[in-house]
Amino acid sequence: MLKLLLPLLFFLPLMAKDPGFYVWQRQQDAKVAKAVSDFCKESDGSLYFLAGEMENNGRMIRISPPGFIPFARSVPVFRIHINNMKLSPAILAEKIAGAYNAWQLCKALQIDLDCPEAKLDYYTTLMQELRKKFPGIELSATVLPCHLNHPEKFKKLAGSCDFFVLQVHALTRNKDFWFILDRNIAVTAIEKADRINRPYQVALPFYSHLIKGKAVYPDPEVISEIVSLTRKSRYAIGLIAFRLQLDGEYDVLDMLTALNLCRGEKYAPELVTSWEKQPGGSWLLYLENRGFFVRKTTLLCRWEKDFAIHDAKTFNRAELTVDRSKLTLFLPPPGKKMAVLWLRTDENNDLDKNNPLTVKENAEL
Repeated sequence: MLKLLLPLLFFLPLMAKDPGFYVWQRQQDAKVAKAVSDFCKESDGSLYFLAGEMENNGRMIRISPPGFIPFARSVPVFRIHINNMKLSPAILAEKIAGAYNAWQLCKALQIDLDCPEAKLDYYTTLMQELRKKFPGIELSATVLPCHLNHPEKFKKLAGSCDFFVLQVHALTRNKDFWFILDRNIAVTAIEKADRINRPYQVALPFYSHLIKGKAVYPDPEVISEIVSLTRKSRYAIGLIAFRLQLDGEYDVLDMLTALNLCRGEKYAPELVTSWEKQPGGSWLLYLENRGFFVRKTTLLCRWEKDFAIHDAKTFNRAELTVDRSKLTLFLPPPGKKMAVLWLRTDENNDLDKNNPLTVKENAEL
């Protein structure tokens, strides 16, 4: 029986634990502390902290580990801009090592180097130099899909670290079209990564950008497809979400939705309405965003028949049509609710017990 089980175990996916999250703020304030604490209560995944950034002028911005950091499950990440590749790999490794000293309790180090395709040998040598300096730590390197177009050189880079992190996201412009996550690029990159026969993680986007008033964000269904593909891989050992949302942030998906997507759960966002009675008998309508990326949208409003509205006005840039059938607004931050409408109705109407309004998303603008 054991002989039959061993081949089966060998082909099981290695990825089992929860995804990690990047924590990408230079200022480690109370909001970051709360986000980290909330994450640690919900997940056993790792946290990848921006620990330093070496700018193109050679200046290393060092970020000290905050007092709230859980060292045992944290990984410092050093962002290295391209001009620093003018230094020899040995000298650059020395500079990184000096900045890493404050983070050594983590027993891990990740390098995020702006490396052109033609400089993969440099990246490999840099990682080898860091391995010499820190032989006992977990060492990882971020890479781009284009790097996988050079499999022989890439295998050497992959072999110089414990795992590589495949970043399948970037804000990219194709003529007048902007995107953050391209399905074909991501899927092809994962297929190529599997052929390297080395452990890797996939970094997925959970952020958005507002460009000329229009939100650009990744398609959650594509994220789900990539999660499924990664979970079937023999060599993918994890996912890392970019990035951990702070309280009230508009441009990042909330942590619970991102967690659930990375766990392979079905994407099922909701818009939830609730009413709050005000002094004098008027009411405030709150809209809660459970899992949608923030964007400008129109909600179809269906009111109960014969529900009397004597007066109404909107908040937070929301606009209600004259016939009150459509409400146009920017959604609240993911995971948050905000007041969008004030109204006065008959005194005997208790909107807490009998919600007269049903909303449904009509179309993104």
